[in-house]
Amino acid sequence: MNIINIAESGADAAKAWLDITSQNISNEPNENYFREGVSVSSVGVDSGGGVKVNGFVRYSDSWANQQVRSQTGELAGYNTQYTCLSNIDTYLGSNGTSINTGIQSFFSSLTKAQADPSSSSYRQSVLSQATQLANLFNTASSQINKWTDNVKQQLQSTIPQTNQLLTQIAKLNKQIVAGKATGQNVNSLIDQREGDLKTLSKSLSVKTLQQPNGSVNVMLSNGNALITGSMASQLKLTTGASGIPGVDLVAGGHESSLNLTKDSTLGALINVNLKTLQNLKGKINSLAKQFADSFNKLQSQGSDKNGNPGTALFSYNANDPAGSLKVAITDPAILAFAASGSGPGDGSNLNKMIALNSQSFSALSGSSFSGFYSSVVNQNANATATVKSQVSTASSLLASANAHQQSVSGVNMGTQSANLLRYTQAYQANAKVLSTASTIFNALLNMTS
Repeated sequence: MNIINIAESGADAAKAWLDITSQNISNEPNENYFREGVSVSSVGVDSGGGVKVNGFVRYSDSWANQQVRSQTGELAGYNTQYTCLSNIDTYLGSNGTSINTGIQSFFSSLTKAQADPSSSSYRQSVLSQATQLANLFNTASSQINKWTDNVKQQLQSTIPQTNQLLTQIAKLNKQIVAGKATGQNVNSLIDQREGDLKTLSKSLSVKTLQQPNGSVNVMLSNGNALITGSMASQLKLTTGASGIPGVDLVAGGHESSLNLTKDSTLGALINVNLKTLQNLKGKINSLAKQFADSFNKLQSQGSDKNGNPGTALFSYNANDPAGSLKVAITDPAILAFAASGSGPGDGSNLNKMIALNSQSFSALSGSSFSGFYSSVVNQNANATATVKSQVSTASSLLASANAHQQSVSGVNMGTQSANLLRYTQAYQANAKVLSTASTIFNALLNMTS
C-alpha cells in the first residue's frame, strides 16, 4: 500500500535527520567539523511513493575554506615576525641594555677627566666605563646569537612537523578516494584533511585544487607542487652561503630550492627574522669596530701619564667585533690623554677623544656613534609597529573569514535543537501513520474473514 510506503520512507528520512542532527550537536565544539545534512528525493507513485534517503551532505564552500587558510597563514607569518621584532625592540630600547647609554656614560667619564687629566680616579672611571660599554656590546651580540639560534631551532622543529602533515594529507587523499569508490561516507576523513590543511597553512602559504575523485592537490602559492594525489613532497632544511638557512623541496628524487613568502611561519622565520637578526648583528659589529678603531687610533697618537706612546684601548676579533670587544689595558696610567711629548697634565688628546662623540663616520652611514645606534633602534621600532598593525589587520580578516565559513559549515545549536524537535515530531507522525494503517488493515482483514 502506498500509505505504508510513504510512512515508512518518511520515518526512515526522519531517523536519518535525527541521527545527523545528533552528530552535528555532539561535534559543535570541534572547530574542524563541517556540518552535515541528509540528501533526500521524492519517489514516484508508480514506485510506491514517499521519499528516498540518498546519502549525507557535507556543507562546505571551497572559496571560504581557502580564505580561512590564507588568513591563517598570514596571521601566523605576522605573529612570527612580531615575536622577533618586539623582542629586539624591547632589548634595544631598555636603558639597562642600551649601547647608546653605555656610549654616553663613557663620554661623560672622559668629559669629567678634563678637570684633571692626570687624576688616577678620573682615569680609573674612564676604564670602568669602557669596560661596561664593552660588556654591553658583548651582551648584545650574545643576545642576537641566542635569538638566531632560537629561530634556527624553530625551523628545525617546524620542517619535520610540516613534512608529517604533507604525508598525512596525502594518506587521507588515498583513503578518501578509496572510500568514495566503494560508496562509503568519507565526510569525517574530509574534515580531518581540511583541519590538516589549515594547520599546514600556518607553516606554508598553500593553495588547493579539488580533484574529481575526491583528492586535493596542494601547492605553494607560487605554484610548486607539494601533494599530488597520494604522493607527498618533503621539505629539507639547507645551509645558505650567506649564513641564512634555506628550504629545498624534495620530490621524486629531485631537489630544488624554494623561495618562501613571508605570509607563513617558515617564510617569516627565514625571510624576516633571520635576515633581520643578521642585519642587526652586522650593524652592531660595525658600531663596535668603528668605536674601537677610532679610540685606538687616538691612543696611538698621544702619550700616557708616564710619557710613553699610547697603546690600543680596545681589542677585538675582526670576525665578531661586538662579541669579542674587550678593554686592552688595565692600568689607568696608560690612557694617552696628553699630546705626544707633553706632560701628564696635558689633555689635548683627551679633547680629541671627547670630540669623537659628535663626529660622523662613513662606516656608520654618515652618523655619529649615538646617531647610528639610535637609527638602528628607530628602524626596528618602526618595523615592529608596522607588523603589530599587520597582526591586528590579519586577526580581523581571519575572524571575518572564519565567520563566513561558519555561516556555511558551522553548527548553530539553536537551529540544530529546533531540527531535533522537528524531526522527532516527523518520525512520531510517520510512526503514527504506520500504526493507524496497520489498525485499518487489520480491521479490513477481520471484516472479510
